[in-house]
Amino acid sequence: MSLPTRATARIPRVPPTPREGRRHDAAGLTLADVVKTTVFLKDIGDFAAMNETYGRYFPKTPPARTTVEVARLPRDVLIEIEAIAAAK
Repeated sequence: MSLPTRATARIPRVPPTPREGRRHDAAGLTLADVVKTTVFLKDIGDFAAMNETYGRYFPKTPPARTTVEVARLPRDVLIEIEAIAAAK
């Protein structure tokens, strides 16, 4: 899939790292235990780039997701993701 240059440059497409999900690790959970996410985007035009990167973190069965555009995020970041995980 070809993404707009602007979005690609603003939201890096990177593979997950071992550091991801470390807060879940403390509770014995992993990204596989995430059941719902809420994605806050500064610019909804970045949705395609975010969606591609998101898919790398949840390649098999992605959790339910809500995505919204917001006027501003803390520290002027471009994206924030809230996740809810449940123990199985």
